[in-house]
Amino acid sequence: MSGNRNGSPDRSGQPHSIVLTRSAANYYLSPGPVLGRTLVADGEIYHVTGVIQDRPANSDLRIDALVSKDFSSVAWTDFDVDVYTFLLFRTAPDLQRFNRRLPGLTTKYTQPELDRQGIKEYHFNFEAEKLTDVHFSKGKLADEPKGNRQFLAIFSALALSTRLSFGGWQMALLALLLFPATTLLAGGYPAFVLSRFSPVKALKGPSGQTKGVGLRKLLTVTQFAIALAMLAGTVVIYQQMQFIAHKDLVADRSGIVCITLPADSAIRAAAPAFIQALRQESSIQDISVGSGLPAEGVQMASTTGYTAGKQRIIMLNYFFIDPQLLPMLHIPLVAGRNFSDSLQTDKQTAFIVNQALVHTMGWKSGLGESLE
Repeated sequence: MSGNRNGSPDRSGQPHSIVLTRSAANYYLSPGPVLGRTLVADGEIYHVTGVIQDRPANSDLRIDALVSKDFSSVAWTDFDVDVYTFLLFRTAPDLQRFNRRLPGLTTKYTQPELDRQGIKEYHFNFEAEKLTDVHFSKGKLADEPKGNRQFLAIFSALALSTRLSFGGWQMALLALLLFPATTLLAGGYPAFVLSRFSPVKALKGPSGQTKGVGLRKLLTVTQFAIALAMLAGTVVIYQQMQFIAHKDLVADRSGIVCITLPADSAIRAAAPAFIQALRQESSIQDISVGSGLPAEGVQMASTTGYTAGKQRIIMLNYFFIDPQLLPMLHIPLVAGRNFSDSLQTDKQTAFIVNQALVHTMGWKSGLGESLE
């Protein structure tokens, strides 16, 4: 990480300042020093004021560059709503109490602007969450694939236990080989011993003997309850594994490779030639070109729809595709048709939506409905 070296003035908070990741700095400005140099993006000149380490590949905050922007002098309606605000509290905050105060700010600052634009029936809801919880929350703008907190805890514990107990793959393999034998001995011996018992005598004890009968009953019932619970757990796990192995994911991804082009205007300009070269490869059966796939980050935008003549604004995830993608992934259409290269209107105004959106909007089939 570098920045503000040799006593140079700190420009990182000034307009037209930019901080790059190490990879971006090496890509655009290598070789030579980086700090103090300039980049041109969309006709604007930006001064490089710092370099940060690359974010981990599994990070929810995917950053290539940070651009300084002064939001205090512009109206919030001048920008799309996909803007996050980061707060650094002096002490550990009470987020529940903080979230209870946010509706008051909405009523005071955002609702009047919505009313002036003639959309009084719509409201903004803001939510604060810890940065460490972002990976597990869903339904947010620019969402990345999310994790499951319960699964993470379970598999982390299993991984830690395996690492502490075995220390290496050789011992793990040995444990895997010994596990069936250990399980057979641990479960088989009590089974053989219990098979010699008479359930009535085991529960009641010898005639005339009452001491310890209650404890024996408790231990016997507890053992059988634990055995039944383990058997039920085994059945559930087996069913879940069968579900994972055979669940129809709708899209068939076998044999398909996703190539993501860098977000560089010069490289994107050469994309048609690159795609044409791929089409000439005899080993490639088909090619689909698009953007917005999860590998690039989901693109979300506010969308206006209509249900029974009533306007409704919702946030939707968008994927820009060509007619080849659905057949390539073997994704069936429930209703309607695929896009067509022969119809110019398909390239400009046509949408293919999923059943979840049809249900959300309250449409009967979705065919012929309008989105803006």
